[in-house]
Amino acid sequence: MAGSSGLWDTKVTATIEHEVLRNVLIALGLTYDGAAYQGTLKQNDDGYGFNASVRWKFNRNVSAGLSVNYTMRSSNMLLDRYVRDQILVDLKGQF
Repeated sequence: MAGSSGLWDTKVTATIEHEVLRNVLIALGLTYDGAAYQGTLKQNDDGYGFNASVRWKFNRNVSAGLSVNYTMRSSNMLLDRYVRDQILVDLKGQF
């Protein structure tokens, strides 16, 4: 970032996953991400997130997933604040 000599970044993530059925997994997670810019720019950002997901395994090679993510970032700079909601659907194949 222009005006910054460096960045001190701290990230903490906790996730718990549970196998509901042999082929169905659910997961819940929390995230904190703090960024403190060093130098002449004194910007501090704090990000908080929550996610929940479910994964269906059709067989050992194919699975589908659905996840919901919520992210909020606060900052002492007005234009760098945001809230983001995401819903993601995926189909995964592996060997």
